[in-house]
Amino acid sequence: MGGSQKAGDVKRLARGETQDEVMKTQGTLNVWFQDRSYGFIHEEKGGVILRHFLHGANVKSGTPRTGASVLFKAVVTRKGFLAVDAEILDGAQ
Repeated sequence: MGGSQKAGDVKRLARGETQDEVMKTQGTLNVWFQDRSYGFIHEEKGGVILRHFLHGANVKSGTPRTGASVLFKAVVTRKGFLAVDAEILDGAQ
């Protein structure tokens, strides 16, 4: 093993938890343009707001609405942050 990581330092998944769930991030759908099928998720990280683009094609479940909580995977592209595999949890217009 490289660096200062020790054999006992491996993160164990909770019962029923998958690796995909561990890697997902939660944010708020700051704005959703229904007619264009896209919007922006805001994620707060250490006092900084990160803005992720979300396209309707990347919504795995739920109905996107401004103000909704979203669980998603963040991907870095040359244009910025992109949200994929998004699950809309709740929220109101």
